[in-house]
Amino acid sequence: MPHAVEHLLVGRHGSYNGGGSNPGLSQSGQAQAAVMAQAILDRMPGLQCTILSSTAARAAEFAKIMAELLGVEAQKHECFRDDSYHLGGEPECRKLMLACTTPVLIVVSHKDLTSGLIGGFTGEAFGKRHWPAELSYGQYWHVQNNDSNPVRLP
Repeated sequence: MPHAVEHLLVGRHGSYNGGGSNPGLSQSGQAQAAVMAQAILDRMPGLQCTILSSTAARAAEFAKIMAELLGVEAQKHECFRDDSYHLGGEPECRKLMLACTTPVLIVVSHKDLTSGLIGGFTGEAFGKRHWPAELSYGQYWHVQNNDSNPVRLP
C-alpha cells in the first residue's frame, strides 16, 4: 500500500541572527520562509500538509511563518534539532515522519540532518532512497513519491 505522503519537503531553516545559544531568524530568514511557503503554494495548490519542525528558535520561527501562510499548524519536536540527531534522535524523527497522513510533509530542520532525514524516509515510504546534497539557508529538497529525482527549492 502506498504511503499517504506524496510530496516530501525537507529543508534548512532560514538565515538567523548571530549571538546567543538559540538565535531567532534575521529579516532575511523571515523573508526566506515566506518565499518557501509561496513556492509550495505555487507547486502544490490546495494540497493538505503537515509541518514538523525542530524546537530551535530559528527553525520554529521559520516553520511558524510558513504555517501561517499555508493555513496549518507547525508541530515542534526535539528530535529535529541538530544536537538531538547526534544523540539518537533519527529513529524518532523517522517515526514521526512515517506517521504523517497528509499528501505533503514539510520538515524544517538543520544542515546536518536534511540528507539523513530524506534518505531514511524515502527508503521506507517511497521504496527508493534519495541522498541529496547540502542546502543553504532557507532551501528545501522536494521529493515526490513517483521515483523522480529531488528538486531544490526555491
